[in-house]
Amino acid sequence: MAATAEWLDQDYYRVLGVPETASDKEITRAYRRLARRLHPDTNGGGGDAQRFGEVTAAYDVLHDPEKRREYDEARRFAASRRSAGAPPWPHGVSVRVNRSGTGTGPGRARRVSVENLFGGDPGQGLGAVFGDAFAGSRTGPAGRPRRGADVEAELELPFEEAVRGTTRALRVGSQTVTARIPAGVADGQTIRLPGHGEPGTDGGPPGDLRIRIRVAPHPLFGRSGRDLTVSVPVTFPEAVLGVDIAVPTLDGPVTVRVPPGTRSGATLRVRGRGVPPSGRAGGNPGDLLVTVEVDVPRQLDERQRAAVEALAQALPQPSRAHPGV
Repeated sequence: MAATAEWLDQDYYRVLGVPETASDKEITRAYRRLARRLHPDTNGGGGDAQRFGEVTAAYDVLHDPEKRREYDEARRFAASRRSAGAPPWPHGVSVRVNRSGTGTGPGRARRVSVENLFGGDPGQGLGAVFGDAFAGSRTGPAGRPRRGADVEAELELPFEEAVRGTTRALRVGSQTVTARIPAGVADGQTIRLPGHGEPGTDGGPPGDLRIRIRVAPHPLFGRSGRDLTVSVPVTFPEAVLGVDIAVPTLDGPVTVRVPPGTRSGATLRVRGRGVPPSGRAGGNPGDLLVTVEVDVPRQLDERQRAAVEALAQALPQPSRAHPGV
């Protein structure tokens, strides 16, 4: 993802409450602390969805070494422009354009930056800034129709939008493209939009736009194929006796029964609460896989320690007889 003007609207270090010299571990710890407090599904619905979105966007940039480097360079670039009396950043413009190959054959592709379109003049895209910098890739022998070059781009999506699907208006160079992202799109997957690449020459067809999807991490959920995963803590008595617990899903909490005698690390399946089927592929939705983790307290007062010792005396001891021991 190339650095854009939107990056300069936020001081991501301030959003996470870390210094600019913070290590990746410090950034991750700060994000997890804030995400637990702000997520809408935590703290009895007392989260802050807007603030959570800002924190997630900041983490998505700062935890990735390449994005963080580009973000820091963009901030320095804007600061130098301000000191020179120039506008800090031209609206809607990306500062990195990587070209792979020249010419217009099907095997050629030009890599550009993709931005979400939130207003502004579409003419202020890459074409307005770089003019005819790409003209050399559009020429070929006269009279022979040639297909236009494919254009490759990246689009980053929040975790929930990737699961549910979305529609985005994108600016690629000087053109505006509406892309429908199907439900369940995975990190690294490529969406192809035919006819939205470079124009053909001498009557040849245009190339395609290939959008590689990057999915931001979620503070609670993971993903395995069409299934979502989540871990929930239970106490030792709850694991022994069984308990009904509230488990978060993307559509709100559900009640899950933890059977008596459940071991730590056991997985419970909540059917139909995973990734929904896409309109084209159809099929059934995935499931939510709930991993039960027995919470072992690290510190006990005298009364608690006495109770645990009494329980240890009352319970049968496990067999530790193993061959060779």
